[in-house]
Amino acid sequence: MHPPHNTRAAETDTELQDIRHFIEHDYVEAANSNSAARYASLYTADALWSPPRAPDRRGPAAIRFAFIAKQADIHIKMHFQECGLFSPGSGFATALVEVHVAPFNHEPGEDLVYRALWHLRKEDGTWKIGRQIFTEKPRLEFV
Repeated sequence: MHPPHNTRAAETDTELQDIRHFIEHDYVEAANSNSAARYASLYTADALWSPPRAPDRRGPAAIRFAFIAKQADIHIKMHFQECGLFSPGSGFATALVEVHVAPFNHEPGEDLVYRALWHLRKEDGTWKIGRQIFTEKPRLEFV
């Protein structure tokens, strides 16, 4: 006899893997692409984007504008920490993110560390960011 297969547990595992892939790969690729349109496409229509050192932005158009206005090339390195589900199609992820900022005007760059929290929703079968909150952390966290 085979033990009963728990399909809900398998679905949960798949959703958690999808969340992790979305953050570790899709988000990182979009952020590192320097394409504001690609980056903004990751967000829901009512998204809240709350970075340190800058005003909050709501919705993909405002997020896209802020991405362009930064006037810098960024490169991020993700240190994924955890993810979970609130309910089917609703979850979260957290990570420490190393960010190298290289201004387009060739002024000296800056290396930053953020803790990021994403609240995610599935829309038409695709994970999207509904809320993204960053807090700046000292680089000591990587020593």
